[in-house]
Amino acid sequence: MRLVTKPVGKPDAGKPQVRFDERGEETERATSASPRLSSTLLKRQKNDATDAEAICEAVTRPNMRFVPTKTAEQQSSLMLHRARHLFIRQQTAMINSIRAYLAEFGIVAPVGRRGVEQLLEVVADKAEDRVPEVARMCLAALAGQLRALKAQILEFDRRIIAWHRSNTMRAAVPCARSAARTARV
Repeated sequence: MRLVTKPVGKPDAGKPQVRFDERGEETERATSASPRLSSTLLKRQKNDATDAEAICEAVTRPNMRFVPTKTAEQQSSLMLHRARHLFIRQQTAMINSIRAYLAEFGIVAPVGRRGVEQLLEVVADKAEDRVPEVARMCLAALAGQLRALKAQILEFDRRIIAWHRSNTMRAAVPCARSAARTARV
């Protein structure tokens, strides 16, 4: 028995818009309504039932405009940008932790990339007696994580630039432009 493909209305959330059955056949294709247009239909009480009611009402309106579904390539590009952004937030948190831990021992450095490198040099220097051995071990582990995050961010930057070049979109800032272009489509 083959299921008939049926339209499904949903707010645009950047999630997959096609559902498949266990045999890999398409069962339904979601039509994404623009959040800007469907937000006026949302009711005050935030729960699944009122959201579903508002979405059904929006989909049945004859003058409702719909957002085109994103391709797998567009979704992948967005994921690349979001993962990079996550790594940058983790890197910032790691740097702030290292700074805070060393500040407890009275060791501070200027703000910026060079300041963090100075702090990591203090941690790596075995002759430095202001940092106890247990703290040095913890800070060395954090420094290793920080280096791994920096390497991952650099790799994602390279992939974003490669994606940018392969899509013939010329921009002065490939990261910002490609993220904005992919999010709009």
